[in-house]
Amino acid sequence: MQGLYDEWLSSTQSKAAFARQKSIAPSTFYYWTRKFDRTIPRQAVFQQIRFTGSSPGQPTAVIHYPSGARLELYGVMEASYLESLVK
Repeated sequence: MQGLYDEWLSSTQSKAAFARQKSIAPSTFYYWTRKFDRTIPRQAVFQQIRFTGSSPGQPTAVIHYPSGARLELYGVMEASYLESLVK
């Protein structure tokens, strides 16, 4: 389970999506992630922000948080603003 937990941390998938991909019951995977979250000190993890084109209707950047949350940004933004979103 430790290996799967580490693999999930480095992925951009939600817990549920990762569990389905690995054929693990989501409730089991949630249980193990809660255990490991308490026992393993977390280090800051930085994710690269990929900028996409500025086509109308398309996001300028998409941030995937480890929790599975996804933040889509539209329009022109300054780098300092984007940096504040990932802290």
